[in-house]
Amino acid sequence: MQFPGYVPMLFSLILTAFNPSLDAEVPYIRMYKPAKGVHMVKINNAADYQIEPYVSANLATAKDVFESDSSLRLLVNAGYFDPNNGKTISYVIKDEKILLNPLDNEALIGNEELKPHMEKILNRGEFRVLKCDGKQRFDIAYHNDMVAQGCNIVHSIQAGPILDERMDLEKEYFLVKEGDKIVRDSISATKKVARTAIGLKSNDVYLFVVTDENPMTIEELSTLMKEKGMEKALAFDGGSSTSFENGAISVTSVGDNLGRKVKSFLIVK
Repeated sequence: MQFPGYVPMLFSLILTAFNPSLDAEVPYIRMYKPAKGVHMVKINNAADYQIEPYVSANLATAKDVFESDSSLRLLVNAGYFDPNNGKTISYVIKDEKILLNPLDNEALIGNEELKPHMEKILNRGEFRVLKCDGKQRFDIAYHNDMVAQGCNIVHSIQAGPILDERMDLEKEYFLVKEGDKIVRDSISATKKVARTAIGLKSNDVYLFVVTDENPMTIEELSTLMKEKGMEKALAFDGGSSTSFENGAISVTSVGDNLGRKVKSFLIVK
């Protein structure tokens, strides 16, 4: 999709501190340096653009994917995967077809410890691109949630946890407690690490990238979403998987600056 030079910028990285300072600029993307270590990207008029999953046949870095397609404006890492076998732990749907199905991951399904909790794992939160009466809409819901009448899911990427008022780490089996003691924390939810997330506000889409400069717990990330007025929000994979590319700024959470190879991304064209 091509636009004349006078069309307003497609994306804005919005400063979350006091005084914005221009960081970098490429066509249709105006980049501002946000509060230390926290990037927030607003995709204006998001329904006019292609926002969809990208799945690597094996595993790939954000930089490799971005450089492989000149139509990309930005991408961010998305769903969970098993680094030992490269298979998914999250559902991914593209063009109404299931591209990634955690039921195909024998290491996940065959794990005796996880079997009693599989219903929770398979029902984790997901970002949805919907077609509703011919118009593109966006939602964040649990995987098993029904869509409204007149809508169908075109694309979706599952990750979690949901970060808005519905947040329940135990419901999505990210956290397990015995009394007040935490006995399982599968995404280091209570630790400060790099994180990525997506938020929705008035059918606009926002991406958040929390780097190693300002790591956050999941609770802190949820608070950030609420402070920025997100009506719905979802965490993507974080930690060493945290990665973002737009041609001007690269974010990784790996010391060699090459980034971790991951299974799925959210891309914007």
